[in-house]
Amino acid sequence: MNQLFAINPFIGSGITGEGDFPTPESLLEHLDYLGIDRCLVSSLTARDYAPACGNRELLEVIAPYRNRLLPCLLLTPSACYEEGEIDFFRQQLADGNRALRLCLTEMEFQMRDVERAISLLADLRPVLFFDCPFNSDYLNMHDVAEIATRYPDVTFVCTQQMWGRFQTTLDLMWRCPNVLVDTSWLHMNDTIEMVIRDFGEDRLVFGIGTKSQYGAAIAALAHARITDAQREKIAHGNLERILGVAPLTRRLAKEPSLLEKKPVWRHFREGKSIKELVPGEIVDIHAHTGSFTGGWCIPNYSATLPEQFRHFVDFMDRHGVTRIIDANARGLFGDSIRWNREAEKCAADHPGRFSGWLSFNVHYSHTFSETILDDFFSRGYFAGIKLLPSYQGVPVTDPRYQIAWEYANKHRLPVLCHTWGDRYDAPRLFRDIVAKYPDMRLVIGHSGGGGVQDRLDAEDLVRQNPNVYLDSCAIFCCPRPWQEAIRQFGNTRFLFGSDAGGHNEAYELGNVLSLPLPDEELLPILGENWRRIQSQVIR
Repeated sequence: MNQLFAINPFIGSGITGEGDFPTPESLLEHLDYLGIDRCLVSSLTARDYAPACGNRELLEVIAPYRNRLLPCLLLTPSACYEEGEIDFFRQQLADGNRALRLCLTEMEFQMRDVERAISLLADLRPVLFFDCPFNSDYLNMHDVAEIATRYPDVTFVCTQQMWGRFQTTLDLMWRCPNVLVDTSWLHMNDTIEMVIRDFGEDRLVFGIGTKSQYGAAIAALAHARITDAQREKIAHGNLERILGVAPLTRRLAKEPSLLEKKPVWRHFREGKSIKELVPGEIVDIHAHTGSFTGGWCIPNYSATLPEQFRHFVDFMDRHGVTRIIDANARGLFGDSIRWNREAEKCAADHPGRFSGWLSFNVHYSHTFSETILDDFFSRGYFAGIKLLPSYQGVPVTDPRYQIAWEYANKHRLPVLCHTWGDRYDAPRLFRDIVAKYPDMRLVIGHSGGGGVQDRLDAEDLVRQNPNVYLDSCAIFCCPRPWQEAIRQFGNTRFLFGSDAGGHNEAYELGNVLSLPLPDEELLPILGENWRRIQSQVIR
């Protein structure tokens, strides 16, 4: 990509302390590291204290860097009632600062609440960026559709969109041609290609999300199966068009010295396979075949199971991943015995490319016996056991999991367990389990989930128990940087996983490879650590 022009970051300090980027200089350092030339930026003071104060401070502090940092001013319903605020916004729009941001969830208002302000600015063709975090109670897409239809000259950009709400966003884009979506959280498989297929490349703008996401969105865009012209539009051209900003004539990002120690990341961010640069197998230890599109929109999941395995091989080859450890989704959401066997049969068509997690649905635990488990693990395909407590609604402390724990402990098997900070599988629930079964290798899926305390609890488990590992899948959901744990207790207890099938493997791999550590510290996470676990299994 010739240039990158991003959205999403805040700068400054807020109610809970300093944000990702306390100063413009700290944001510019991050942009240089990622190779991003320009960025829209908003004020934490405006969000957490007062827009009238924060917006004006933002314009002042970024003034020396206006070639790279462009303001995205916060708009709220109160602008209609504060003396001079609508005039302030109209002057900014007239001066060419067309980006406005609506923080519906954090500032607790809905789209219809701000319609009056929109109506007073619509003639100046603002671009409204509205955050769409997962499970927001303040975002009604039907209201957005109604207002976007009423103001066709206003451009609406849905940002930080992910997972379940995405089908509603696609419906909104279908109804309203003036609605776009940013790429910052589009980590679902084949999503960029699907949006382009249905709506064209003009409806996507480039976003980077929070600091903990690092280069994930860059890698996803670089590896998307689209033309170079489409990629350039998404990377910078569409933002330039809707904001009325002239294209750059030269790159502005300055490459830091750390990138000299990261040739693998530099190679991957260009859309290339990294297989030849990484010694040994590159293993993605967290993936799912099988259809589970309730609430998701993933084109390839309409395929049959054999077709899904072929699709996996295709993107593995493009990224450089040698092997995937697959947990068949239907075995987790239904009859485990049957669908584990089906997955093993399909994987046999691709020798050496797949191993399996034995999908364990706790509601079918009565169908498992030591004899049946011996049979599954006797043929060498299955590498460990996969648990999904949150979705199945049974806490990991339930006695029905006992056969899984005991069998894994007896054979020194790894157990990959989904965790997400709830009452079913929060990291704190494993304290007694990992102590009771010290020969089992527990892999904490998602490293505890999206909450900082759950991440800290997961790290404590690793620190106190030599049989616990962290999985990289969806680590970008937590604002605590993953590399902080690597710095604390080395790189041997970390594994690369992507949730491939549901998630975009390039996005997830890009997140790990772009962490600000030299490649030599990250490469063991891509395969060596997994091979060490497997070498200790007792067959």
